[in-house]
Amino acid sequence: MLTLSSKSGPRSAGRSTHEGVAVVWLHGLVAVACGTSGKSWAAPEPAQDATALGEALLQAMAALKPGRRTVTMAVAHLRLRHQHLDLPPLRANSRQRYLERQVSRIPGLEGPQCWSFRTAVPITTPEAVLLSLLPRSIHDQLAQACTRAGLVLQHLIPLSDLLLSSPGPADRQDPGHGFRLIATPVAGRIEMAVSGPGGRAVLARSSGSGPADSQGDGGLEVLRTAQFLQQTYAKAIEIFQWLGPGPGPALPAAVRRVDDTWTTRAWAEQLLTLDPRAAVNLVSRDQREAAGRRVIQASHRVLAMLGALGAGGFLVFADQLARHHTSNQRLLQAQVDRQAEREEQLRQEILRVGERQQMAEFITSSRPPMPLWLLAGLTEVVPRSCQVTEFEARWDAGRWRHRITGRSRDGSGIPADRIAAMSVHLAQAPFCSRLEGPGLPSREPGSPTNWTHQIRNLVATPETGPSTFLMEGTVE
Repeated sequence: MLTLSSKSGPRSAGRSTHEGVAVVWLHGLVAVACGTSGKSWAAPEPAQDATALGEALLQAMAALKPGRRTVTMAVAHLRLRHQHLDLPPLRANSRQRYLERQVSRIPGLEGPQCWSFRTAVPITTPEAVLLSLLPRSIHDQLAQACTRAGLVLQHLIPLSDLLLSSPGPADRQDPGHGFRLIATPVAGRIEMAVSGPGGRAVLARSSGSGPADSQGDGGLEVLRTAQFLQQTYAKAIEIFQWLGPGPGPALPAAVRRVDDTWTTRAWAEQLLTLDPRAAVNLVSRDQREAAGRRVIQASHRVLAMLGALGAGGFLVFADQLARHHTSNQRLLQAQVDRQAEREEQLRQEILRVGERQQMAEFITSSRPPMPLWLLAGLTEVVPRSCQVTEFEARWDAGRWRHRITGRSRDGSGIPADRIAAMSVHLAQAPFCSRLEGPGLPSREPGSPTNWTHQIRNLVATPETGPSTFLMEGTVE
């Protein structure tokens, strides 16, 4: 086992990607970093609940004075849960509904959940996701704490995403075919995340050091995680990173990296370098839009107050503008729906044309087309008291040969006049055929004949005639 120690700061891995406020709340530990000034702040005392978190954010805002009030928050909480889920083959528009059903079936969840997912390494199927779930009550408390401090919660990210985005070792950025395990101590607990080839997530978990942990630093939990990965994926951990104070636990057969510069404040600074759009966001789209709707409603109230002071004309103009905007949105949505319907109809038409082309190519590729009116003409040739039991057509020696077998419906004999009627129908258009066989006149030499038919009496009596018939011939 190789152990290296790195003293480079975490902010050296990247630059700030946004100018808002980054907040980390890790099992009560609070730190805040400001993207505009680059300054950071750490709470002197843990904030065990949302009320204490709101007070800490007020102190941070007084110290940092950020220019923007949008918040990206990373959280590690006892009720934050991660669930690996293998996915069956799904279309993109049905994946969300499938995941909603699976979330509702997860046992042990307490009330409504805020959840999101990221792509994960599958176990038994081609695709998998790693779900992150947080009770809606916890989310609402965090949003209220931000509101009390004059902030707007835009992104709520589990600490596991921050671990997975942490820079890897300079000499081993890609773990190859194995896994990279990142662990950090937070308030007496060990937060762990595992990534696989291509940076895809494998699992994320949180565990504490208890009496059963002989090493006292989370080593037992790390070993259990490594054993689980070996048993489930048949792959070992190639890179083990310990981000935090102390030497960290030992993990045999893995390249071990130790970086003791990672503190709560360092995680807040690292959060500034994370692109929130590429991370799991536990704030749903409806909740993000709700904040925007509250801002719009507040703006409307201000406009109403100005109108009460004498700006009635401006209020009417603003109301008309809002109505026009809403009408345009509805019109645009209707146009989008109609376009989608047209695209679906076009796709169906393309499929139908393709099927017809394939059928035409099959019929015309190697032989001339079979006259399909032959099947339709059988209803005129064969009387209602008889039924066709077998029809065969094959291309032989440059001609279509056919074989039609039938019998009477009630099993009795077929009268001679019925057979004569069949002969008459075959002699008329569109068949224009002349039958040849026992008891029927032979066709004159040189006369045009399209079909040559032969009728055999398979089962017959002198009184009633045959009970079955057979017609064989050639379409010329």
